[in-house]
Amino acid sequence: MKRKIFFLQLIIFLFLFTCFLEVYAADCPHAVAGNYTLESSCIVPEGMTMSVLEGGLTINSGVTLTISSNSRLTFTPGYMLISLNGTISLASGATILEKSHYVELNSASAASCSSICLTEHPGTTCTGIGQDSYAVDTYYWRSTACSGGSCEYIVGDCSTVMISQCSPANTCCSIETYWTRCLCVDE
Repeated sequence: MKRKIFFLQLIIFLFLFTCFLEVYAADCPHAVAGNYTLESSCIVPEGMTMSVLEGGLTINSGVTLTISSNSRLTFTPGYMLISLNGTISLASGATILEKSHYVELNSASAASCSSICLTEHPGTTCTGIGQDSYAVDTYYWRSTACSGGSCEYIVGDCSTVMISQCSPANTCCSIETYWTRCLCVDE
């Protein structure tokens, strides 16, 4: 009898422990470039997109990629390759598909990347920003002062407006500040 109770308790503990791990998994990156390996479990939050740009996705053993309701995992056309050593969990309305992406420079435009994507590529949505060539690192550049300042990068998102910082314009990496690149993905 004691053995049965012990095993029942063990099964309940393992079930609850597994549920606890899934609930507290981190959000997946909004975008990754090149061949990317998912090394820990993550969740694409409801209504959001994770984009794999010009590469494939490997999901390591013991790792779960959870794609929530009405969320999507997108790949650049011609690159859709998933090496599945772990698990993909798809909620109702979740999709995995190929979608074109565009990267646009947003420099002192007085606009957010959400606006830039809609203007430059109608039918797209901004899924991320970055000062890197794929717009996946979530940073934008600004100068620390209008005269003699140094350049620094700050975390932002698709709603961050890239204002003209100084007159005459300051530059970081030879581009007028504030600046970033916008990742625009087909709807």
